[in-house]
Amino acid sequence: MLIVVAGLAGLAGLAACAGVALPVATDVDATRVRDRYPDVTAMDLAHGRQLYQGRCGACHRPVTPSAVPSDEWPRHVRKMTPRARLSDAEAALVERYLVTMSARN
Repeated sequence: MLIVVAGLAGLAGLAACAGVALPVATDVDATRVRDRYPDVTAMDLAHGRQLYQGRCGACHRPVTPSAVPSDEWPRHVRKMTPRARLSDAEAALVERYLVTMSARN
């Protein structure tokens, strides 16, 4: 019994360190935001997710996009771009991903 409890505690600890499960953008998401980002594709959003998870997640646990209003994400991305060492193009991809997924129903 003690071994089972210790094993469950270990799994719970690993799960806590695993980070936030970020939503995966689809073609429907890309279509939904075409008024704001006319040329955005699902691949662009996927690249933005990857950059957000990798660069931003290297220093802190990424925030779930829906936790921040979509109109606030651009300011956060601008502020963090130098720290994450994102190029302007990369920052734009991260912003598009976060804004898109924040506004997802």
